[in-house]
Parts: sequence; C-alpha cells; structure tokens
Amino acid sequence: MQQLRLDLAESFIDSLPNKPYATDDFSHGVKIHSKKNAVTKKYLSLNHKYVTQWLTFDIDRAGAVADLYYDYIGVPEPNLVVENPENGHAHFLFKLETPVFLNGNASPKPIRYLNAVYGELRELLGADKAYTGLMSKNPLHEHWRTQELHVEPYSLAGLAQNLELKPEIIKQAKVSADEAYHEGRNHRIFTELKEWGYVAVRDFRGKTYQQWLQSCIDYCMQINSILVHPLGYGEVKQIAKSVSQFCWKNDAYCYAMFIERQSMRGKLGNSSPGGVARSASYEPLREQAASLFAGGMKKKDIALELGVSDRTIRNWLNWGRLRKRKI
Repeated sequence: MQQLRLDLAESFIDSLPNKPYATDDFSHGVKIHSKKNAVTKKYLSLNHKYVTQWLTFDIDRAGAVADLYYDYIGVPEPNLVVENPENGHAHFLFKLETPVFLNGNASPKPIRYLNAVYGELRELLGADKAYTGLMSKNPLHEHWRTQELHVEPYSLAGLAQNLELKPEIIKQAKVSADEAYHEGRNHRIFTELKEWGYVAVRDFRGKTYQQWLQSCIDYCMQINSILVHPLGYGEVKQIAKSVSQFCWKNDAYCYAMFIERQSMRGKLGNSSPGGVARSASYEPLREQAASLFAGGMKKKDIALELGVSDRTIRNWLNWGRLRKRKI
C-alpha cells in the first residue's frame, strides 16, 4: 500500500500523544500503548484526551476518495486520506496548526469555534455522525492506502473560510491562533504543576515556603523547556507562584491543625513530659516567627514562610509577649 514519505511520517508521530490508545482488532478492545508500539497497530488515537490537533471524519461508504475529488466543491482538502482498499471507505484527517485545549480551565471560545467547524465539515462530507473520533485508521499502517493531499496544517479560520457558519458563532467563538496557543501553553504548565504539587508539597513540611516556591519554578521550567514556543521566565514564575501558594496554604493549614491538636493534648495532659517536649520542639520556629515579625514581616507572610496557620503565628507571638512580661 502507498505509505507516507519519511519526513511526513516523523512529523505525524511527533504529533501523537505519548501513550495513545491502539488496537489491531476492535473485538479485542483497545489498550494504551507506548507511541512506539501504537504506530504499528491498524487503529490508534490521534489526540490527547484534553487536546485536539487532528480532526477525523469517517466516510463510511464506497468511493469516498472519488467523492472528494468530484463532489465536494469548495471543501478544503484533508491533509491525509486513509482508505480501506477492500471497500473504499476512508478516514479524512485534517491537522490543526494550533491545538485546541478542551478541559475545564480552557478558554471556551476556540472550543466553540472548533465544534462549529467540525459540525459543518461533517455535514458537507456526509461523514458518519455516530463516529466518536477517538480511534482513527493509522496512516502509517500497511493495511491502508494513505495519500497526502494538503501539506500545511490548517487554522480553524482557514477551514471555516468556505463554510456557512452562523455569524453569531463566528463572532462569539473566533479566536486568534496566538491567543489560543498562548492559553494552551499556560494551561498545560498550570495543570501539570497543580497535579504534581498536591503530592510534592508534603515533602516540604518543615521547610520554608521559599524552598517550595523554587522547587515549583524549577518544575515549571522543565515543562516549559519542551514546548515548541516556551513562555517567558516571568510568566512561568507567576504560574509557579500561584500554584505554590495554593498548595502550600492548603497543606499547611491541615498540618498546622494537626500540630495544634497535639499541642492541646499536651495541655490537657497537665504539662506531661511528652507535652513539654513537643512544646519545646517548636521553640526554634517561635523564635524565627518573632524575629521575622520584628523585622516588619506581616503575620500572614510569616505563616506562609514557616508553613503554619495564621492562628498559630498569632498564638506564638502572643505567647512570646506573655513570657517576656513574666520575665
């Protein structure tokens, strides 16, 4: 069967998710594979769960490719056509130059635009409306006949150029490629950092907030370094600061409540040796809090720095004042 040229095949593989779904036979189900194994299967998923870069249309009738040449006037050419040589059915694949992010924190504008373009193209092509778009014929597999009809990827505006979209859809949904891609990069870094941070912050209990913030910045920079067009350091640092504060405060409050409960148990124990020992273990932090407060730092910032609640800082400072009076 006709196969893709080497440079196009490499570009196609690069665009795939790291662990696509793939199978040779749907009766055996679909499984997650490494990219290396997935590209050897007849069918695979082209898009990440939350990112769309490939639009796939299932033309479930004989002569699909012939119809494309003779019947679809004004319809943009697919980047790839993957045809079943046994029955003439085919998948038409359109590649987007700017991926569209789909999850809850993504901008709704490009998603609405994407849905409008996809729906209109599906009608014009007479594609199967029941097709979910999850699994596509693999254009690299020898079982299919693959043709490249359009070299450059499309913008959503380019695909919509000859489509009859409702004016209100275009007005409400149209978004520039720069805007969509910028939002996508921010969202990817934010989401990956948040998922990592919820767990990683536990390793910084007993350490300072500045150490935690720097770790978040370093993690963000690692993600940023693999993007085709990385964000600037200032934008990366702002994302890291936002997520680090949220994770730190949420974990710190829970941890501080545990500390305070332990302290209360010590008091209820009527100054038992264990309670006295626990209280004494916090003395270095109390002294550090007093020093930072004397230096002009606000109580909430001290709490963030030391990884405890605002209430704990107030108690420590009040306890320090009372102790000075007794002395």
